[in-house]
Amino acid sequence: LLEAGVPDEDLLVITTGASTYEQLAATARELAARDADRVVLVSDPYHSVRLHGIADEVGLEAVVSPTSGGASLRQLARETAAVALGRVLGYRRVDTWLGSRG
Repeated sequence: LLEAGVPDEDLLVITTGASTYEQLAATARELAARDADRVVLVSDPYHSVRLHGIADEVGLEAVVSPTSGGASLRQLARETAAVALGRVLGYRRVDTWLGSRG
C-alpha cells in the first residue's frame, strides 16, 4: 500500500487477536478511539464475504478489497459454512465456538 502511495499515517496494522473476529474487534476499538469507523480491508477473495459480515457486526464501515489468487476446495467449504453460521448465529458466537481457528 505504501508503494501505491497510501500515506503511512493512513495505515493501521492490528497485530492483536487470534482470529479474524478478534482482529476486527480490536480494529473497531482502535478506530473508535480515533473517532473513525471507515476501513478498507484487504484479504483473500474467498474470505471477503465473512470479513465484510464481521466488520459490520463490530461496527466498521468496510470496503473489502480482495487480493489476487484462488482458494482450495477446503477453504471454500470452510468459508461457506462460517458465513452461513455467522449470518444465523452471529459472527461473535461462531468465533467463540471456533476459538482461534476463525
